[in-house]
Amino acid sequence: MKRYKTHLFIALLLLGVVFVILYKNWQSRSYKFVVHADANRIVKVDVCEVAKTLLIDDVQYSKKDTEEGNTIRISTTSNGLRIPANIFFYTVPKAPKTIFCTLKAVNIEEAVSFLSQKLQINIQSESTSFFLKTNEKRTISMAYLHNTIVLAYSFQKEDITSIFSQILTEGHYLTPNAPLFKKLKEKEHHLQFASLAGGYFSLDATKGQIALNGTFPPHPDIEYSTTTEIPEFDRTTPIQLFLAAHLKKKEKDTQISWKNHFVSQDSLLTSLQHHLFLRMHGFTTQQDSIIRYEYNDNFEKTAKVSLQEKKVPSLQIDIPIKNNNNVLSYLKNQQLLTKDHRIADAPMYHFYAQQTEKDFVISTTKTFKKPIDKRIASTAFLKLYIHLPPLIHELPNPVQSYGASIEKIHLIGKKVSDNRLYIDGMITFNNKEINALTQLLKKNATKLLGDKNMVN
Repeated sequence: MKRYKTHLFIALLLLGVVFVILYKNWQSRSYKFVVHADANRIVKVDVCEVAKTLLIDDVQYSKKDTEEGNTIRISTTSNGLRIPANIFFYTVPKAPKTIFCTLKAVNIEEAVSFLSQKLQINIQSESTSFFLKTNEKRTISMAYLHNTIVLAYSFQKEDITSIFSQILTEGHYLTPNAPLFKKLKEKEHHLQFASLAGGYFSLDATKGQIALNGTFPPHPDIEYSTTTEIPEFDRTTPIQLFLAAHLKKKEKDTQISWKNHFVSQDSLLTSLQHHLFLRMHGFTTQQDSIIRYEYNDNFEKTAKVSLQEKKVPSLQIDIPIKNNNNVLSYLKNQQLLTKDHRIADAPMYHFYAQQTEKDFVISTTKTFKKPIDKRIASTAFLKLYIHLPPLIHELPNPVQSYGASIEKIHLIGKKVSDNRLYIDGMITFNNKEINALTQLLKKNATKLLGDKNMVN
């Protein structure tokens, strides 16, 4: 009996060693031949950590959700893709408005067919050295050759064929020991971001919340102010933002312009303190003038003006003034204010301005809220609080879908040195018992996969 236990222990030990070796090899292989050699920003999604989270929570969901058809177990039907330990999204300086992702296939025909269907890529484009397909809007592209597929999403039109060619025909890949990869290998997180500029960001989901933190280099054109106290946020206003930062003063005065209006940047910087407090209290209505052109009985083109109501955010921005400077008078002299104190030709919404003893205030309504007098000690240059439930039904459908399970978002930013900013945040969900990642995928699995048959 003792010999049997010894043999069993040795067998289990060997099995564990083999598993660790295979796991390490799987991880190591995921960094090879997947990112363009010139990549300057990389987002890493740890498939292992995500799968581990979903498996742990699957038991909790399956008990009460299987009958509802809401579990997130994925069908084992082959899609032709090789499952990597990590998936990488990256950008390249030659095409800064495009995000790329390289995938490997075990069956290239099945993989291309699967991705074409899910991403609605159905237009075959001409290419001499590799195969290329795009969607109708030309925003999503898929290039492939042999067992390698490169996906690209472009925010605006730019030439990306040379980048496809460098990857697929020249093998122009980032080496596994490159500095960006080394940073991403240091710790395990659900999601990580690293850039050549020195930025790093990680995201981890736990029960009922997503924690995010990172460090970034300051923007060269922005001065981040040092604070000792900030406004005390309440828990009823849906969106609140404190920001202690401003554009750096340049040697030559810069003119801020829109339409036919001009404002001196120096005049504003010397009149206003270098921080602001923004609040969104919900929504309000504004009237827009709609101009239509019609032809009269004499076939003359005439303009017809009508008013149309629209729903807009109820925003207010409070900016402390310096040395009792009269910002309102300056804007009037520049002919930037109408008789009812509306900022002339402001983009997007109608903004109204007023000045109190301490603050210059801008609002999308004529009824201004009282300033926040309470202060708390803090060295943060940034603080953001969003309480989603009061806003969720007014937001666009994609945001509603993903945001319905979220309760609030907190974000804090601090300047830790002259060349380093620290960001720390938390996304809190309504359900505090289930992992936040599971909650997001449970509600949106069908949309993400595009087929109910893929969600068991």
